[in-house]
This record gives sequence, structure tokens and C-alpha cells, in this order.
Amino acid sequence: KTFFAPTDKMEIDALVERHIKQSNIPADWMDRYGDAIRCWGRNRKAQLARGTHDWTEMETMALRFGDLIFVTAGGEFFSRYADLIREASGREVHIIGYANGNFGYVSTSAAYDEGGYEVDSAHFFYNTFRARRGAFEQLARDAGQLVRQL
Repeated sequence: KTFFAPTDKMEIDALVERHIKQSNIPADWMDRYGDAIRCWGRNRKAQLARGTHDWTEMETMALRFGDLIFVTAGGEFFSRYADLIREASGREVHIIGYANGNFGYVSTSAAYDEGGYEVDSAHFFYNTFRARRGAFEQLARDAGQLVRQL
């Protein structure tokens, strides 16, 4: 299990309002964008009500075929993911994204300081919570342990 930051209904409502009021969204996209953001808010509040809002499962596998090693990732990871796994395992690895699910973007901790689509708004369109800061690095450490076991 990989843990993601929980939130509450008021935070969700504030986030939805803030993103809908963005002035940089082209007018011809605003209806679709607003609908997507409001849908995200409804789904997150339903998830809160069910008590399933503070974590999600993300299956990670490491596979070896001869000298080739593949690591699966259930989302879209920054390319640094492979680098961290290589550093942790001392092995050459190849990443297979969108494997056994698609959580959406899982960003490096540094990306949270930089901001941008992957950190600030992609989770709306993947219909998920934003991964908590540090989740990327934790998943890379866990994957590195898997690779060392091969």
C-alpha cells in the first residue's frame, strides 16, 4: 500500500472553487474543465464518506528475463523513478508505466516546489487524490528492494 494525503470536505470544496476560478483556462474549455473539477470533488467527497480516502493500493512488480529487469508502475512516473531504482539496486532497470492500474502522475518531491500540471491539476483528470510529497521516493525505494531480491 502506498499512502496518500487525506483531506476533508472543506478542503475539497476550496480546491474545486480555486481551480474553477482560474483565469488561464480558455473560455471554450471552461465548461468541460469545470465539469471535470466538480466531478472530481463529488467523487472525493464520496470517497471520504466511505472512509477510503487516505490511501490507495498501487501494485509494483519486478520481473527479470535473463539480464533484463522490468519494474511495473501503476501510474505515470517522472523519469527520475528509474534512476532512483538503479541507484538503490545497483542494476539496470526498465520501467513499465500504467501497469495494473493508473493512479495518475506520481511526482518527485522537488516537483511540488516547482508546481505545474503534474502536481497541481493532473489528479483532477485522473480522478484521484494527489499523491503526497515523498510518495514517489518511497515507491522507488520499495521497487529498489524488489529488484535486489531478483
